[in-house]
Amino acid sequence: MKELVERADGVVGRAASRHYWPACLALTIVASSCNGLGRVPHDDHRLFALRLFSPPAPGVLAEHFHADIALPLIARGLGATSPRAFFLLCAAIVFGTLAAVAWRLRAALEPDAAFILFALVLTHPVVTVLLSWIGEPDAITFAATAVVLFAASPAAMAAAAFVGVANHSVAIVCLPMVLVVRWAGGERVGIAHALALLGGCGAGFVLVRQFLAAQQLVAGSRFEFVRTIGFAYWLKQNIGTLPFTLWASHGAVWFAMILSAWRLWDDKRAYLLTQAIVIAIASAAAFVSLDTTRVFALLAWAPALHLLVTAWRHERPGADRATHRQALLVVAAIAMVAPRLFVWDGEVHASPFRNIPARLYHLAGGGR
Repeated sequence: MKELVERADGVVGRAASRHYWPACLALTIVASSCNGLGRVPHDDHRLFALRLFSPPAPGVLAEHFHADIALPLIARGLGATSPRAFFLLCAAIVFGTLAAVAWRLRAALEPDAAFILFALVLTHPVVTVLLSWIGEPDAITFAATAVVLFAASPAAMAAAAFVGVANHSVAIVCLPMVLVVRWAGGERVGIAHALALLGGCGAGFVLVRQFLAAQQLVAGSRFEFVRTIGFAYWLKQNIGTLPFTLWASHGAVWFAMILSAWRLWDDKRAYLLTQAIVIAIASAAAFVSLDTTRVFALLAWAPALHLLVTAWRHERPGADRATHRQALLVVAAIAMVAPRLFVWDGEVHASPFRNIPARLYHLAGGGR
């Protein structure tokens, strides 16, 4: 087994060093094929884009809608309001962000480490959710979070926060958490970055409220929604799917996170405490949400990736680093073949798992 892992490590290292981008593209195709691509069942945001700036019906003072306006505004501005164009727009944002993540990992790490960590990103439940529910505002939330995770410029963080909050209220929680994790990890982020991020969040919040008021739309209250359903339902929902909920939150990436935490335990316990608080906050938010996996993954994927990168940078060159890399490679291989699951409304659902390979198999005549 050890010899097999060492051979695989050598093959991956050579491929990543010589052909990093083709290797990442091939990995993205494989991961997407295993996951499958699915359109969100309800077309709310595309239909909202069609209704933007239209006068309300006579006698109708207000209409309830989501407080998410960035994606409909962008789709309307680009003319991407047909079902196919809207689908392609959302998919392009997801895959464009994944390409940016691969680029930033390659800029920060050695090619083999960058490739393996990119594989772990592709197999994280956040990508499962993004590809399974194309058409939700999650694509822009994912992109905004990636900017805050990697950007050094306060202006870039402000812009990401502005668009992120205008896109989905979950950004008010996830973007500041990413900045705190970066600060706890010893990165050069400070008051200027925090003020820029908070300013962008505030501006995005004001824009949403003003736009909804001008359109005579009323956004539902999240707190009222949680209170109305009641604690008993939330408890029953989460206990009923507990093992699957735990797996679906980070998937096989849990193993890489545990390894990384173990490597950092002696020197960065304050940072690990921050990571634990992030997991607790994400778990609390997911606890009172019908789309449990989706909410947790959007909040927690970037801190998880930061943990993996921090642990790799902390590792000294030599035998220990090689062992660490090989362990991450094994986890990535497991994650690539493991079923993609997500929990919604107290039920466990499979993504369109192996949907594309099955179709290719039947098209080739293998299903006869």
